Amino acid sequence: MGDRSSQMLTQPGETGLTIFYVVRPDERTTEKHQLNTLFSYGFAADEGYGFELNVNEKGTGATMFTPTKRSHGGSISQSKTLVEDKEPVIITMKYKFAKDSRSEGYMWANDHHAKVNKAQYNLAPAKGHKVTAFTSSNIRKDYGIRGEVREDNFFAIGCQSKYGYGSREFRFLDGQIAEMQFYGENLDDTTIRAIRADLQRKYISPDSPAYVEDIN
Repeated sequence: MGDRSSQMLTQPGETGLTIFYVVRPDERTTEKHQLNTLFSYGFAADEGYGFELNVNEKGTGATMFTPTKRSHGGSISQSKTLVEDKEPVIITMKYKFAKDSRSEGYMWANDHHAKVNKAQYNLAPAKGHKVTAFTSSNIRKDYGIRGEVREDNFFAIGCQSKYGYGSREFRFLDGQIAEMQFYGENLDDTTIRAIRADLQRKYISPDSPAYVEDIN
């Protein structure tokens, strides 16, 4: 997103973020470590936040993270839930910020086949963290060899934000992105259900195997 990446940072006092992503993954293989990054900002995961549909020798799964460097208080939530290849999926991600250093926030993610409740956060189980906001103090951009800010360290959709650190060919999403909705607030469950239903009407045909009759 280039110079507009600062819009993906938040201010202290904001309640959190809610993100919706409609994607159709291509056929994947465990022969290589494929991150399949949906979005990323900063250094994963020490000083950044994002979401990946991982593929590696241990199987298929998902990773959701907040800045995990000790002073930032973030965490990582992972699962081995399989997102079906070649079928559209609506993924909901929620980052609830901690009110202050003495309280705790949480994050979770699931797909549209699961209900909006703790028992069905199938992609990223609910995980607590101490992050109060995503700001320039905990989302890092200086990844050049000499510490310079790189153009590809901004908020990135469909690829990893950071520069360097391993083979670049594995950091891109193998798939097609239909839509991403980014809300700078902690949406309630009723609103989340309504948005998911609207996205299904737009992108998933009733005769598709991915269609959910009673989406909620």
